[in-house]
Amino acid sequence: MAAHQHAAAAVTAPNDFAATADVVAATVPHQHGPDHAHDTHVHEDAHGGVPHESPNSMTWVLAALAFAAVVSGIIFGLPALWSGHEPLLEKFLAPSLPAAEKVPFAPASHSEELLFQFLGVAIAALGWITARTLYVDAKSQVPARLKESFARAWAVVYNKYYVDELYGATVIRFSLFLSRVLYWIDQNVIDSFVNFMGWVGRSVAYVDAAFDNYVVDGAVNGLADLIMNGGRTLRRVQTGHIQAYLFGALGGAIVFVILQYVIR
Repeated sequence: MAAHQHAAAAVTAPNDFAATADVVAATVPHQHGPDHAHDTHVHEDAHGGVPHESPNSMTWVLAALAFAAVVSGIIFGLPALWSGHEPLLEKFLAPSLPAAEKVPFAPASHSEELLFQFLGVAIAALGWITARTLYVDAKSQVPARLKESFARAWAVVYNKYYVDELYGATVIRFSLFLSRVLYWIDQNVIDSFVNFMGWVGRSVAYVDAAFDNYVVDGAVNGLADLIMNGGRTLRRVQTGHIQAYLFGALGGAIVFVILQYVIR
């Protein structure tokens, strides 16, 4: 794993200098000299107000994070050359890098490991010294001259490589467009379909209620009325007189005989 560490150190060494310079320049107290003077109204309109130093709430947080980074580096990343055993972070990441163990690397000497360690620390220290020299109390005129000499590069760095503009022109714009499309679909397709299904449900319910009231209930109530009216009619026939029953039986017999004759 030593070769991995050396390669990573060689790649990230230039970034150490830039990162250290940025952190120091952002946290150390500095003032704007005469060359930084601007028209008050133009400056405020362009940048949103007069620049001010970072408050203690930000400075102390950065200091706490730096202290935690140093302590965690000592605990989890202390090189084997110093501690005599494999770093804890390397043990933790070993199961995630099985393919790296299969790649053959030339054995690295202790002198190379010390060289890369010293190189990383030296570059970080150089970045700290450079930032402090250039930005503390605005005494140095080098930043102003660099700005004039490398105006385009300064503009790119000042605008954070235009990441926000690129993000706004791509992701945010696409998100807004997608939100408008989805809103239109929701208003004109989904809501229309939901309203149509609601109308269908109400129509089916109206037809079902009408069928239940006029067909089902009508048939049941009509049959009940027929039976009740028939019962009332037949009740009048039952007079309790034997003569009436005999006349009825005789009339029924005569009707039966006539029907038999007609059918034949």
